[in-house]
Amino acid sequence: MDSSDYKLATSQPDAFRISELVAISKILKESDQQLSLSFDAVPRRPIPKSALHNGNDTDDFYQISLSLNLAFDIAAVLLNAEVDAVSAEGHTTSKASQIASLFDHWTAFTGSLSQ
Repeated sequence: MDSSDYKLATSQPDAFRISELVAISKILKESDQQLSLSFDAVPRRPIPKSALHNGNDTDDFYQISLSLNLAFDIAAVLLNAEVDAVSAEGHTTSKASQIASLFDHWTAFTGSLSQ
């Protein structure tokens, strides 16, 4: 895979960094153990890095596939986690911002499933 193919593959809605998948899994484990188990069983296909890629394993991307219903259930948990991470005064926090980023990517992915 050359650099342009890699960039295209990793910019697709179904492409997630391993760090994003780990963060989503952690949120699910804290909220819904059954949903967490379902998410952890989701097939993940590694996206091969281009020969010029200098990153390490933390930079790995994976394509995932799952049902629209499971995607909606996970989106609901992520949204609730984001709301819970906002301060009592209604101000965003670092954690809320990080979860919002995950939620945005997840909703783009969910939207791609329904097309």
